[in-house]
Amino acid sequence: MTLWPTVKERAGEALVLAQFSLIAALAWEAFSTLSINGVPWFTWCTAAAASCLGLWTLKVNPLGNFNIRPNPKRGGRLIEVGPYRWIRHPMYSTVLLYGLAAVASASHSRFAWILFIALCCIINAKAALEEQMMKLSHEGYGAYCH
Repeated sequence: MTLWPTVKERAGEALVLAQFSLIAALAWEAFSTLSINGVPWFTWCTAAAASCLGLWTLKVNPLGNFNIRPNPKRGGRLIEVGPYRWIRHPMYSTVLLYGLAAVASASHSRFAWILFIALCCIINAKAALEEQMMKLSHEGYGAYCH
């Protein structure tokens, strides 16, 4: 093991930083409009769906088994049950559903839509990097993807 992080690890850290920055900006944009417009029903429904998916995911994939960075956790298990049976990245889907709820709350804001689209791009890049690393660390990941 080297002391210097690999290029992929650095890229993963940059993607995590970008992800959390976009989430914070999107939350700010959504919360700034709440007192003006109230909370649209679509926001409640989407946030509830995100909460259910996130909790279900955490139930089958406990906190010690995964990383917020795209590199797999040492000794982590490949999870193929629960939401992972139908969705390859249910936690990323949860983040995007919450992002969609925030956009629905700030629907008049073009900036919110730009932030959400950027978040989708970052999550997609993070998932692609994670999949490369998962194939290297979990022998059955390639078969799981198909």
